[in-house]
Amino acid sequence: MSLRAVFTSGLLYVGLATAQQTYAKNQVAVVNDDEEAVKNFPSIEDVKLESPAFTDPKSIPAGFKNGTSGPTDDATLEYFLQSLASRNDWLTYKNPAFKSDEGRSIPYVYLTTSTQPQIKANASSTEKLRVYLQGGVHGNEPGGDQALLALLGKFDANSTWTASILEKMDIMILPRYNPDGVAYFQRVLATGYDPNRDHIRFASQQTRDVKALITDFHPHIAVDAHEFGATRPFGDNKQWHQAVDGQFDAMKNLNIHKDIREYSESVFAPQIAGAMEKRKLRWSPYIVGSAAEPLVFTQLDTQARAGDVSLALTQAMVFLTETRGIMLGGQNFQRRVVSGLTMIEAIVQTAADNAEEVYEVIEGARRKVIEGDEDIVISDSYTPENRTWDMIEVETGKLVKVPIEFLSSTPVKANLTRSRPEAYVFPQAWKEAADRLRLVGVKVDQLRSEFKGEVEALNVTSITLGASVYHGTVLNTVTTETKRKEITMPAGSYWVSARQAAAAYAFVVLEPENIDSYATFNILPVNVGDEYPVYRVMACLEDRVAELELALQGYGLDTESLAGNRVSQDTVEATPEPRQSTDLNLLSLFIPEPSDIQDQGTSGYHALLGAITVPERTKFPPKSTTLQLAATYFEHSNFFSPILYQESFHEIITVLYQDLPNIDQGKSVQKFQLCMVLAIAIRLLNRIDSAVPTTASDPFFASAIGILTERPQATWKGNLQHLQNLLLIVQYTIFASNLSAAWHFIGLATRLAIDLDLLNETRLSSGNSEEVILDAETNKRRRVFWSTYILETNLCVILNRPRSIPDEAVFTPLPSTSGPESCSPLANHCIQFRQLEYEIYHTLNYKPPANGAFFDYKVWKVGMKDRLVEWHATVPPVDTRSKLAPQNFFDGALYMTLVSLFSPSRHFPDLSEPELRDLARYASTTIELYREGFKEGKLRFYWRTTPNLFQSGAALVHCIKSLTLQRSVFDVDALKRSVSVCSTVLWGMAERYSPGTVYRDRFDELSASMSDVATDLSFEISDDFPFGQFSIPPLDLNGTAGIWTSTPPTLDPWIFDPT
Repeated sequence: MSLRAVFTSGLLYVGLATAQQTYAKNQVAVVNDDEEAVKNFPSIEDVKLESPAFTDPKSIPAGFKNGTSGPTDDATLEYFLQSLASRNDWLTYKNPAFKSDEGRSIPYVYLTTSTQPQIKANASSTEKLRVYLQGGVHGNEPGGDQALLALLGKFDANSTWTASILEKMDIMILPRYNPDGVAYFQRVLATGYDPNRDHIRFASQQTRDVKALITDFHPHIAVDAHEFGATRPFGDNKQWHQAVDGQFDAMKNLNIHKDIREYSESVFAPQIAGAMEKRKLRWSPYIVGSAAEPLVFTQLDTQARAGDVSLALTQAMVFLTETRGIMLGGQNFQRRVVSGLTMIEAIVQTAADNAEEVYEVIEGARRKVIEGDEDIVISDSYTPENRTWDMIEVETGKLVKVPIEFLSSTPVKANLTRSRPEAYVFPQAWKEAADRLRLVGVKVDQLRSEFKGEVEALNVTSITLGASVYHGTVLNTVTTETKRKEITMPAGSYWVSARQAAAAYAFVVLEPENIDSYATFNILPVNVGDEYPVYRVMACLEDRVAELELALQGYGLDTESLAGNRVSQDTVEATPEPRQSTDLNLLSLFIPEPSDIQDQGTSGYHALLGAITVPERTKFPPKSTTLQLAATYFEHSNFFSPILYQESFHEIITVLYQDLPNIDQGKSVQKFQLCMVLAIAIRLLNRIDSAVPTTASDPFFASAIGILTERPQATWKGNLQHLQNLLLIVQYTIFASNLSAAWHFIGLATRLAIDLDLLNETRLSSGNSEEVILDAETNKRRRVFWSTYILETNLCVILNRPRSIPDEAVFTPLPSTSGPESCSPLANHCIQFRQLEYEIYHTLNYKPPANGAFFDYKVWKVGMKDRLVEWHATVPPVDTRSKLAPQNFFDGALYMTLVSLFSPSRHFPDLSEPELRDLARYASTTIELYREGFKEGKLRFYWRTTPNLFQSGAALVHCIKSLTLQRSVFDVDALKRSVSVCSTVLWGMAERYSPGTVYRDRFDELSASMSDVATDLSFEISDDFPFGQFSIPPLDLNGTAGIWTSTPPTLDPWIFDPT
C-alpha cells in the first residue's frame, strides 16, 4: 500500500482518521499541547491578520475550541468574499452553478486588473501568470482556508501591494473546497471519499466539477493549503510531537518537466524557507512518517491520485503547504494562520518578482513536453538520508533534535521507464477512461475512420490485489510484458496524442504498472493473461508513412511507384460535433478561412510582440557557429526569398565579431540583421532536425525587436534597408507559424516597396542575348523587390487574399544572376513560378475586368498548362547537396499547380470525364511526391505544403465521386489508396504544424463522404486507364537518391546548449 494510502486509511495513527467512518460524525479528538509545549508556539505579534476570525472574533463558533467546528462558517465566509468584491474592482465574486455533494455553495473569487477579465485561460488575451490557490480540501484543516482569507484581507487592506501583484498575474482563489467536510469538521466529503485522493477515479461529482473549473483556468502556479497533525505521537513511548510550524514542497513526479521542478526547488523553495525564518517560524519539507522507532520520515510522494500532483502533471508549478494544526482545536491559532499565510504569501511574491521568467519557464516547459522524446517514468523510489528533526519532547515540552531516516524525493529516482509513445489508442467502449482524461485537460480525440498499424501491446503477466478496499475499489498491482503487433481499431476509438502539455497525466494513468494507473484502480480492469486494452503507437511520423508501403506488400503491389494502402490512422475527431458532409463545398474547402487556420488569441503581431522579453544582453554564439547558421539561412533564402546578399552579410559578421565582448556597440541595423538571421536559421534547422529546439531562436528574435524599439530611427528609415528588415520579420513569423503577423508585416513591406518605387523601374536589359551585369544598387533594389513579391504571393495564395501589387503594375525586370548583389538562377526561376502560380489563382477565382476585352478561359487554360510544362523543363541545375532546396520542389510545384489549374473553379465549375481523369492523375502524382518527401523528411515548409496537399487530396476525392456518379470505368481502389495516403501525411504534417489540423479535419470529413457514392458499386478496370501513366511526360527521378538521403548536418553543440 502506498504511503499516501496508508496515511489516509488511519492505520498509522489513532485520532487523525478513523478506520470506521460514520456519516457526518468523523471528527478527531482534540489533543492540545501542554503548558510547557505551548511556550514554543507564541503568537507572531507583528503580523496583522485580516480574516473574519481575527477581525471579528465573535464570529468564531463555540465548537472550534473542542474540535467540532471550524472558525468561520459558510455564511460568514460568503459575506466576507462578497464584501471584498463590493469595494474592489479587481475582485470578482463567483458562485458557480455546481454545488457540494449535499448542495452547499462552493464560492471562489477572481482577482485581476485586466480590463476584460476571463476565467478561462484560452479566452484570455493576456500573457500574465495565472495563479490558483485553494484551501479547505480537508474539512478539519482550517489553517488552509484561514490563510487564504487572511491573504484576501491583506489584498483588501494594502492597495499598493495588491496593484504590484496583480500587474504580474491573475489569481483565482477557492478558499473552501469541501464545505460539507467543514460543516461536519471532518477530513472527508459527505460521501466519505477523500477529496485529495479522488483525482484518478473522480468518484465524486463535486471533485469532477471543481476539477473542470481548475482545468478551464489552466494555471501556471497553484498552491494547495492544508494542515498536518500537531500532536500525533512519535516514538515507542509516544515521547515526541512534531515541532515545525509549517511544511511545504513542490511536486516531484519526474514526468513534470525538469525545468519546472528545478525552478521550484532552486528559486521558490529558498524564498519560502527564508520568509518562515524571518518570522522565526520553523519549517520542513512535507513528510509522512512511522510512529515506531527508528523513525522513518518520507517526503512528498509522486502519486497522481492527489489533486496537487495531478494538476502539476499538466505542466504547472504546484506547491503543497501544511501548517501544524490538526487536533489542536483553537490552540495556537494565530501562529498557525500566520504560518500558512507566510508560505502562500512567499509563493505569490516570488512569482510576482520573477513573473516574466516564471512565465517563460512554464510555457517553455509545456512546449518542450509537446516536442520532446524523453522516456516516460512509470515508477520511482526515494533516496535515504540521515537527518535530525525538530520535535517537542512531550514530557518536558522542550524543543529537541531527533535523529531520523529521511526518504528524500528531491528528486526521486526513476525505477521503471518506457519509451515515450506518439499516442495511445483504445476502444470506444472505455468512454469512462476518456471522460476522466478530459477532466484533467488531456485532449482525447476519436478516430473518424479505421486505424490499422503496428503498436506496442502490453500483456498482463501478474496482478496483486490490495489487502483492503481503497476509495471504493481494491487496488491492483500489475506487471506486463511488451510485444509489437498489428492491430485494427474501428472508427470511434479514442486517440490520445502525446504531443500535448497534459500528456504526462496520460502517461501516468494509461501505463498499467503505474501506482495510479487505470489498471491499478480497475477503471480498465485486467487479469493475468489479458491484453491491456490501451495500445501504444510508437513509430515516428516518417516511419508511419513508410508503413503504408509495407501494408501494400500484402496486396502484391509495387511500393516503389504506388502510394501505400493503410486506412488512415490520422482521421481523429475532436470533441465538438463535426460538420456534416452535406455542408462541405469543394471550392470553399480548398482555402479555409484564416480564422480557422490560427487561434486569434495567440496569433497576430500584437500577440507576437506582446510576448517578448528583451534580454539585457544578447549572448551571441561563437563565430564558427554563426557562420554555420548563416550558411543554413542563405541555403534557403538564396533560393526562396533572397532578401539579403550573402557576401554583404558575411562582412557584417566580420565587423561585429572583431570585438565580440563589445558586440553590443555595433551598428543597430547590423545587430538587428544578425539577430534575425540567427533566429530564422535556428528555426530552419529545426525543420531538418527536430532535436534543435525552436526556443533557442527566441532570445535572438527578442533582441532584434528590442533594437527596433530602442533605436527606431536607426532601423526604420524608410529606405531599402528598412524594407529588408521588414522582410526578415515576415520570414521569421512564417517559420514561427504566425501567418496573421506575417500578413501584417508583409502589408507594411509592400507599401514601402511602392513608396520606394521598386516596381516601376524603366531601365530594361538590352537586346543582347547575354544578360547584362548591372550595378550593385540596381541589383539590390530588384532582388529586394522580388523577394517582397515572392513572400506576398505565397501569403495571398494561402490566405485567399488579393495581392497589393498586380503584375500589370510591375515594370521591374528580374535581378542579374552575375555580379554584386545578384540573384541565383534558381531564385529567378522560383520568381517565375510564383508569377505563374498567382496568375492561375487570380484568373480562376476572380471575375474579369468590367468592360474588358473578351477573355477566352479555355484557351488560357491550355496555354497555361504548356507554360508550366515549359517552366519545369527549363529548371536550372540544382545543388544535389542542398537539404533546404531539393529538386523535388520543382517536381511538386509542377503537379501541385496543375491540380490548381484543373480543379473546379468559378469559371470551370463542371469538369468533363477526360478532365476529371487528368485531374485525378495530377492529384495522385502530387500526393505520391509529397508522401516521398515527407517520408524522407524533406517537407519542411508546412504552412505551404499542408494546404497544397489538402487541395490535391480534395481534388482527388472530387474526381472519385464525380467519376462514380457518371458511371465511368476506373480503378477506384487505386485512387482510394491515394486518398488514404493523403490523409495519413496530412495527419503527420498537423503533428508538426498545429494550424494544419483544420486541413486534416476537413479532409477527413470530405474523404468520409466518398463512401456515400463509392460503396457497393461494381467497376471494371479499363486497360486504357492505367494510373501509372501521366498525361505529360513522366518525371525521371532516377539518380536523385542522394537528394533523398536524410543526413542531418553536423551541428555545433552550442545550438543545443548556448550556456
